[in-house]
Amino acid sequence: MIQKTPYELWRNRKPNISCSHPFGVQCFILNNKDSLGNFDSKSDEGMLLGYSELSKAYRVYNSRISLVEETIHVRFNNFKPDKTLSE
Repeated sequence: MIQKTPYELWRNRKPNISCSHPFGVQCFILNNKDSLGNFDSKSDEGMLLGYSELSKAYRVYNSRISLVEETIHVRFNNFKPDKTLSE
């Protein structure tokens, strides 16, 4: 017998988990707050801390300005190094 999650029992479909990422994963945050020059970087490096309780945003730690911010303009680094390369 196949076990179903409570979401599947309630909605009669499987949940969409495509936008879920593990906590602590490296991410790149679009910098749309500062006025940028021609050669300035448009993204800041950060780390995923969680999900916003008030909106569909991510809570991320911005390492350039050392602050936690909520934004939807995030790209995640899904690169997983091969274990044979490091051995």
